[in-house]
Amino acid sequence: MSDKVSMQMVSAVFSQHMCQKLGAVVIDKENSTIMQGAAIGFDVGRLFGLSGLPDGAYFNEHFATTLGPMIFMPKAIRNGDPLSYMSLLTHELEHVAQWKEKKIGMPWLYLTEPSMRASYEAQAFGGQLDLEHWFTGRLPTDLTHQLNSLASSYHLRPEDVKQAEAFMLSHLDTIKAGGHVSRSSLEAIVWLERNYPQLKGSF
Repeated sequence: MSDKVSMQMVSAVFSQHMCQKLGAVVIDKENSTIMQGAAIGFDVGRLFGLSGLPDGAYFNEHFATTLGPMIFMPKAIRNGDPLSYMSLLTHELEHVAQWKEKKIGMPWLYLTEPSMRASYEAQAFGGQLDLEHWFTGRLPTDLTHQLNSLASSYHLRPEDVKQAEAFMLSHLDTIKAGGHVSRSSLEAIVWLERNYPQLKGSF
């Protein structure tokens, strides 16, 4: 059941269930006028010398973006490695859950408060680690990759990265103890245990 063709099927059914359960929809990012507009905005900003902005095409091809219940996913990720897609979808669905909890307050805090952005992302990354642990039985011993990603992709201050590191270390302890660290990873693992228990620890 762990061959690639079967996992593509599992990934498709997983995506359908998770989006229905958490009230989300996945949209091809390249076909979204909203995301095309954002990409143009990034490129214009770069022309005017604004720092920290990604190249517009790179933004649309390599980053998933969540706005409220809408998850804008690059086709290359959606149609690529099933485990990578399921992992990233679990991350983005946690942002949907965060938005549902706070509504307009969540994006406002995310955009204006780096410490809250660190907290939101640490929880979403923790959910990814939770799901990956279920599939592989392994957890990272070094969070450097995740922390570097937080610092570079989410424009966090050094003190915010330290805060995120503390959160993620706590998440690792919870996962090791058999707990779950996000609403999306809990739903994902309950569904996988019920439907595909043979996949646990098989990668």
